[in-house]
Amino acid sequence: MGINYMPLQKLNPLMELSTIFKKAVLVPAVIAVAATIIYSVVDNYNYKSEWLTADFVIFYSILISVAYLSIICLLSLSIFFIKLPVVKASKILTVLSWFLLPLTTVFIVISYALKTQIGQENAFGDGFWYVVILNLPNIIGLGWGYYKYVRVEDVIETVAASFITKKS
Repeated sequence: MGINYMPLQKLNPLMELSTIFKKAVLVPAVIAVAATIIYSVVDNYNYKSEWLTADFVIFYSILISVAYLSIICLLSLSIFFIKLPVVKASKILTVLSWFLLPLTTVFIVISYALKTQIGQENAFGDGFWYVVILNLPNIIGLGWGYYKYVRVEDVIETVAASFITKKS
């Protein structure tokens, strides 16, 4: 009679998916903005230009990072397509709904950065490091979130199967 039942919120995949979304998409976005702020301040603290001040360059890099990460977060909303029965039934559609839109955008930005940076003297200069800082947390977060989602789904299926087996 010592059956351990899982808390009800663990059995609610929609609630769990929204929690995973926050941790896999929103938290990495905040981390990327914080890293951009730190890198921009360190990189541009003594910026000299005829037209721009160091403060403006720092502000502009933060503004661009917030705009870019907002787009990535919006594209990552495709994760919630997993709630559709057609998508949930197919492993391929599940993976595509999780990764296709956000990672396609990330890889386009990375490939563009590589294409524009390779021919220059400082091939992996400041611009490339901004791209890495902005995208690496997102890639890690999406991978972690997918892994976490698959584990939660496996637990739900196992609990449901054991409950059905014990009832019959």
